[in-house]
Amino acid sequence: MKHAFSIAAILALAGCAAQPASKAWIHPDWGSSYTSRDLSVCRKQADEDLGRKIGRSDPTERDPAGGPSSSRQTDAIQNRYDFDRYVTNCMTALGYKRAKAAN
Repeated sequence: MKHAFSIAAILALAGCAAQPASKAWIHPDWGSSYTSRDLSVCRKQADEDLGRKIGRSDPTERDPAGGPSSSRQTDAIQNRYDFDRYVTNCMTALGYKRAKAAN
């Protein structure tokens, strides 16, 4: 449970600092009309893919067992990196490009 809380806290802090996720992607042909839907689909797929990678049989299970706390924290960081990579691969496969950050 602590592991799930740590991930949730990291995601919440990252969300506060970043622009809305759907604004981070641009499709050259569609504009923003389908971005939220496609991002949601890609996130769901990334969650399922990551679950299979870490051996999670139940998609609703968020806290894989085992290992000391420092190991789990390292795993959480690696899992977040992998999740982001899966989402990026999915969105680029759909034809999206990263939007430039506004300064």
